[in-house]
Amino acid sequence: MIRLMIFYNGLPTFDNDNVLKPICDALKGICYADDHQLSKHYVERIPLEGYAGQIENPSSELLEAISKREDFVYIEIS
Repeated sequence: MIRLMIFYNGLPTFDNDNVLKPICDALKGICYADDHQLSKHYVERIPLEGYAGQIENPSSELLEAISKREDFVYIEIS
């Protein structure tokens, strides 16, 4: 399973699937042998403006990235 959380400022100008595919391809050989091994894909767009902390048990790295208020992608693989 791969989960992408795309944190962004302003209005979203991207399609979720256009972000997912290159990331899955880039992680091939690093996190898994081939991305066909991923049975589930979750992609969320989360605006940084007005973000109210809806993430359960966020890591310190995630909290630090959110505090910078810059666009970023958070990836979980299980």
